Amino acid sequence: MKRSLIEINNLFIDVVMTEGHGDAIILLHGNSSSWRSFEFLFSSKLAEKYQIIAINLPGHSNSNLPIDFYLSIPSLADLIVEVVHAISPRRYLLVGHSVGGHIFSHSIQRMTDCNGLILISAPPVSMKTLSAAFKSDPCEGAIFTSELTSEKKELMVKALLGDIAGDSKAFNQLYESITGTDGLFRQKLGESLMQGKLLDEYEAIQSSKTPTALMWGGQDSFIQPDFCTGIAFNNPLGLGAYLFKNAGHSPHLSDSLMFEKILGELAKESMS
Repeated sequence: MKRSLIEINNLFIDVVMTEGHGDAIILLHGNSSSWRSFEFLFSSKLAEKYQIIAINLPGHSNSNLPIDFYLSIPSLADLIVEVVHAISPRRYLLVGHSVGGHIFSHSIQRMTDCNGLILISAPPVSMKTLSAAFKSDPCEGAIFTSELTSEKKELMVKALLGDIAGDSKAFNQLYESITGTDGLFRQKLGESLMQGKLLDEYEAIQSSKTPTALMWGGQDSFIQPDFCTGIAFNNPLGLGAYLFKNAGHSPHLSDSLMFEKILGELAKESMS
């Protein structure tokens, strides 16, 4: 495993990757998480066949967040397009969890060489469908708050992990990631959403013609499962729909073995 900082317009983006320069699986985490939410893939069988690459968003892990950076999902998408182009993989599959998935959806039209997109707990939305897609905030505003008390951090961890919040390793890992995240990321992201800074993600995916898969947990505290079902079965996305019935907002952690199996199948299908 190696680690590097990619400089893009005064931003230094922390990228963690396995050795190799072949077909790649590129991972992007959610709000206040980090590459560690996908750490199990770095020692998986998939890492023997594909280069595993995890990007840390600004203000997360070792990526910086300049105070003058205008932060929104569209601006983060602009940044991630440049980061992926700098990495320059041969063939690649994008995998985004939560906010990471929404960022990839915003960027997909400019990644014309992308072989496939996997959205985890990130159904394609627009400003018009936000209220239908999401439940009332289970974190009492913590996901968009700069400074968090230990109680708010714990509340956020429990909401994000759902059914596996009792796993001490997963709990501590996410708690540490939240603590280490620059709170301005949460604050600026919330402000940008209040200003309506969001594209029609479904339209972006459809126009890109990128084969896309959607994964979600049946017990998600943030997302309306019926909204995901409607997207998946009324509007086929090309790579399938996967419901992790007993999982919360982090199905890739709730059942990592099943996730790894499905990911391997989708990687083979999209990059063969």
